Amino acid sequence: MIDKKISFNLYQTEIETTKIDKTIFNNINQLSLFLTNSNENINRICFPNVQHLRFISQFQEHEIYSRNLFVDISHCVEFSKLKSIEFCGRYFPSTSLVLLDYTPKLHSLIIPLNSFIKMTKNLTDETICHRLMTLIKHLTIT
Repeated sequence: MIDKKISFNLYQTEIETTKIDKTIFNNINQLSLFLTNSNENINRICFPNVQHLRFISQFQEHEIYSRNLFVDISHCVEFSKLKSIEFCGRYFPSTSLVLLDYTPKLHSLIIPLNSFIKMTKNLTDETICHRLMTLIKHLTIT
């Protein structure tokens, strides 16, 4: 692939290729994921070298999120290689910042204010706040 960026929906992806090769997405280093609730099985597409991950939420307020959302994502992206994460949209699971425990190289985080407050339980979650202080060098709150 020439372009090093790709966007796809985690649960509804169709990629056509004449070559069946597990290394086809090795050059992708920026990935955008559209997050939706779906009962479909995740497609087993692997992006082993993603460093910049963008979550685009299509969730609605009070929507029940899949308990396996981040487990499913971990099957296609290696969290340990991520350097930046961006949250776009209004609603994310309150457990989204648990990703900080699996992203030792993370240094940049972009997140909407209302999501940030919900994920940190109104900034009272000491564990998350400590991880943010030790990991994040560039924090952008929108």
